Amino acid sequence: VEDDDVPMANRSATCFESFPAPERGSTVCPEKCPFMRYDQDKVCHWKCITEFWCYHAPNQPLGVADKTTGLCTVCRVAGCARCTRKAGKCAECKDGFDTLSDGSCVPKSRFVWHLVYLVLLAVVLLVAMWVLVLPVRTPVNTRVVEEALLHRSFAKVRHEEEGNHKLYPLSTNLCSEFIPSGGVGIMLHFRFEKFALYWSIFVTLAMGSVAWWHHQLNAADILTIAP
Repeated sequence: VEDDDVPMANRSATCFESFPAPERGSTVCPEKCPFMRYDQDKVCHWKCITEFWCYHAPNQPLGVADKTTGLCTVCRVAGCARCTRKAGKCAECKDGFDTLSDGSCVPKSRFVWHLVYLVLLAVVLLVAMWVLVLPVRTPVNTRVVEEALLHRSFAKVRHEEEGNHKLYPLSTNLCSEFIPSGGVGIMLHFRFEKFALYWSIFVTLAMGSVAWWHHQLNAADILTIAP
C-alpha cells in the first residue's frame, strides 16, 4: 500500500522529524518518542521527542512531559529548574530563587528591590511636595524673576524678516518652511523624522499584510504562542 493511501489518523511520525502543525491531530508518535512538542527551529511545526529530551533538551525552555495528553508543554514558572507534572508549579527552583508553597519561584534579591522601590517612592514624594509648595512660596527677588522671563522670551524663535518679532504659530510646517534663526538644520531634522514615521507605517502595514495573506493575523493565536 502506498504511503499516500494510508488514512491520516493512522500516520505515525518519525522521532525528531518535524511535521506541519495542521497534521498534529492526525499524527501518532512512536512508543520510543511518545511526546509531541513544537519545533522551535521551524514555524508552525511539531515533532515527536523522548521524555528525556523534553526535560533536558538544550537551547529550549524547560519542558514538562504530560503522559495524559502526550504533549511536552513549557514550564510556565519563571526561574524554575525542575517543574512538576503540572506546568504551572515548580518542584525545584534555580540558584538565587526561593521556592514558595504555591509552586512559584521568587528571587532572593526581592528584599533589596523592595528597599530600592521604597527609596525611589520617598524621592518621588519629596519632589512632588517641592513642586506643590513652589508656586505658593513668597517671591524673594522679583527683579531677577522678571529679567529671567524676559531673557526666556528673547530666546524664543521669532519672525525676523517681518520686524515685529511675532512667535511662529504651532501650525508651522517645519519640514517645508525655512526659519532663518533656526537654520536649515531644523528643516533637515524634521524631514528625517517624517521619513522615519512613514517608513515605520509602511513596514507595519507590509508585515501585517503578509500575516493576513497567510491567515496568521489573529491576536488570540499570537497571545497563545509559547515562548
